[in-house]
Amino acid sequence: MQAIEQKARGVPVWVVALVFVLGAALGAVGWFKLGHAPDGAPQHEHAAAKQPRFHCPMHPTYTDDHASSCPICGMKLVALAATPAKDMPRDATPPQLAQTATATEGLETVEISAERRQLLGVRSVAASEQSLAGGLRTTARLAVDESRVRRVTIKIDGFIEKLYVTTVGQTVKKGQPLLAVYSPEVLAAETELLVAQQSDADTAGSKLGEAARQRLALWDVGTGTVASVLKAGKPLRELTIHAPMSGVVTAATAVLGSKVAAGEPLFDLTDLGQLWAIADVRAPDIDRVQVGMKAQFYLGGSRHAPYPGEVKLIEPAIDPKTRTLRVRVLISNEDNSLHPEAFGEVELLSASRTALVVPSDAVLDSGRQQVVFIEHATNGQNNGEFEPRVVKTGSTVGDFTEITSGLRIGERVVTRAAFLLDSESRLKAALSSLGSAP
Repeated sequence: MQAIEQKARGVPVWVVALVFVLGAALGAVGWFKLGHAPDGAPQHEHAAAKQPRFHCPMHPTYTDDHASSCPICGMKLVALAATPAKDMPRDATPPQLAQTATATEGLETVEISAERRQLLGVRSVAASEQSLAGGLRTTARLAVDESRVRRVTIKIDGFIEKLYVTTVGQTVKKGQPLLAVYSPEVLAAETELLVAQQSDADTAGSKLGEAARQRLALWDVGTGTVASVLKAGKPLRELTIHAPMSGVVTAATAVLGSKVAAGEPLFDLTDLGQLWAIADVRAPDIDRVQVGMKAQFYLGGSRHAPYPGEVKLIEPAIDPKTRTLRVRVLISNEDNSLHPEAFGEVELLSASRTALVVPSDAVLDSGRQQVVFIEHATNGQNNGEFEPRVVKTGSTVGDFTEITSGLRIGERVVTRAAFLLDSESRLKAALSSLGSAP
């Protein structure tokens, strides 16, 4: 014994410390296995988590771990359906989790008795293929065609001595007198033209006359005015400005007796024979619009037949306020029955096609996804189960919405009380997550 103690005294200290640490580590591992082994306490916790929970059909917020009666209304508690994804083992592989994950986020299949279906007014219809005729219909307003606006100005300084048009809204014809101005420069050019006429034989006089004619032409003095000056043999004091086109006076700034400078606007004339119908197209329908599509404009509050038109321009930017894309449809207005800034509707016509459709009331749009509730049946009879399913929608024509994926022909979708089913499905999903929480 004394010999052993002498040998121990010769062992280095670090060896003793290492043995102590290894022993503590082995003890911790053993304790962990005892506490978390499949036969240990966690197994009982896992079994408890699998124990079904019950809730009240009238007060779903009340839950219990055994079948009893609701203390609020006295109804018998109903078992909550187990969620497969919650019962997966802890070592489940990603493919297993993907198979058991629900396809509709935050929703679960709900079961409703026949009595409750009748009270809620649940109705369903079968998804069917229909011919989608017509096209997209949206709001629109009328606007002036900017290419048909003409501004009246003068190219010289002068004084307004007569006004033939004074009111905005007047209709004028092409060539109609608008105003008369007195311009000292025009008067001097007309005098030079008369002097040159009197000395035609003189070369210098001919050049002077040609220069006077060119100046008058550059100032938009017409050949009729020049002919009148030569015929009268004296310069004309007033220069009359005529309407360059037919249209409606949409702006008038000329004032009798005022001095005007070269280039100053006097009148704005607008031809209303054609107007823009500016339609607002929602983002999901942008792909359906193409330049050259035929269209019809319906004037709000009018019994007039629709006005034919054609899509001429699709603006490149989306309106930041309405989040819609503006489409310009050119509308003929030869009878002047349409007026700018009037509101109505535009129908963009497209070729008919066959598509799978459901009533628009059946589609619940949360912004991130579109959901419909499928009515399950056993032997052709409704078994009370309603499954939420994510679908992708296409165009909407009338009261029907096109379904591009997620639904098969003949499957029945809920059209009435779908919002109630959505609320109960979300509540059930929330309660299931609470009931399975450790």
